[in-house]
Amino acid sequence: MKKIILLSLLSFASASAYALINCGVIPVKEIAVEANRENGSVWSNTMHINIKGSACSGVSHAYLKNDNPAYNSTLSLLMSAHAGGKSVRVVVKSAPGISSYAREIDYIVMP
Repeated sequence: MKKIILLSLLSFASASAYALINCGVIPVKEIAVEANRENGSVWSNTMHINIKGSACSGVSHAYLKNDNPAYNSTLSLLMSAHAGGKSVRVVVKSAPGISSYAREIDYIVMP
């Protein structure tokens, strides 16, 4: 019983830190991986995908910074989906990202 209460409290605490937005299942048409940009671009050191037309109103890009622990596995899954012509479910954080039209990826799922 104590474990159930502890898990409930932990999930409540993490859920209250930020809300998530389910952008739905979208095709992976393009993946951009950008290195350090000396021109001040917001995309410096990021991997991003175009999610325009998804269920995320007003959000056209989902991204991860290359220092995120999930970066390599997320990029690998996106590349696999792209190569196989598959779609992925994209879930992003609701907090404003590196620009008004981009949100940080929380997780992706290949259905």
